[in-house]
Amino acid sequence: IVTAICAVIACLLCYYYLFSSMSTKENNTYVYIDDDDNIDSVYAKLEPIATSNSMSGFKILVKYSSYTKNIRTGRYEIEKGNGAFTVFRKLKNGLQSSVNLTIPSVRTVDKLAEIISKKMMMDSLSIHKALTDSATCAKYGYTTQTILCMFIPNTYELYWNISVDKFLEKMNKEKAEDIMKCIPMKMEQFYEKFDKNCMDMP
Repeated sequence: IVTAICAVIACLLCYYYLFSSMSTKENNTYVYIDDDDNIDSVYAKLEPIATSNSMSGFKILVKYSSYTKNIRTGRYEIEKGNGAFTVFRKLKNGLQSSVNLTIPSVRTVDKLAEIISKKMMMDSLSIHKALTDSATCAKYGYTTQTILCMFIPNTYELYWNISVDKFLEKMNKEKAEDIMKCIPMKMEQFYEKFDKNCMDMP
């Protein structure tokens, strides 16, 4: 009987610290882990939204893992009902949530860099440096004067911690796909014009 009672208590404690809802908020919240974060700053970002028991459980999991040696950047969703174990697993394995980045029509690199840096981990200086670098622009078939043409005004689903290089590759791919979609349309317009000209011939 004593063994059974001890087992029940152990299960209850395990649930209390590791599986009961970690968040104190009514809605889902997000934690942003930067490339300069350490374990103390991770704790500081979690504590305002977490219950004390769940934070204790999270710290126990950290203590007996290698997480402090490999803190992954990202935007992590803390869902209502997620316990410390689930949140720890997301952060440790880099199971982050994407973010929607809306790129409007802009006329300057400065403005584009400002818009992107407000939504992503990339800072405006890094973006500006890449877009004003002749070699980087040439890599995608543009010059520093024409590079803005690569960015199609649209909303893109991206990971918050995407690097500048990966981001530019993504934008270049989107531009190429957009051009390919336009080719059949332009050919159709050409044939329509051709047929009309033929019909107008005496």
